[in-house]
Amino acid sequence: MFFGFNLSEIIMFPIKDAEARKYLFIGALISLAGFIIPVLPFFVLMGYSVLIARQVLRGESPRMIAWEDWGDMFKNGAKLFGLRMIYSLPIIILVIPVVQYLRQKMI
Repeated sequence: MFFGFNLSEIIMFPIKDAEARKYLFIGALISLAGFIIPVLPFFVLMGYSVLIARQVLRGESPRMIAWEDWGDMFKNGAKLFGLRMIYSLPIIILVIPVVQYLRQKMI
């Protein structure tokens, strides 16, 4: 148990049956597509992870979800990306001047 979550169940659910492995394989193909199409597949993958996280946070047993509603997954992924950017903005604002200072020192 880790913060009330069964870690073995969370780690093993993507490979527990044939259907889950099929969905994991689809996710791997989408991840590989990210090398060809730069950003869009990662929004879909982030949206898929949002759906899995919602299952776990609702107390449900995690399971692989069918790749059906691509638009909703893209929208959730874009929202998560925006939220991550907003939360990382203070760090970025603090790091940029330091990097600029160090760059000038090296030149």
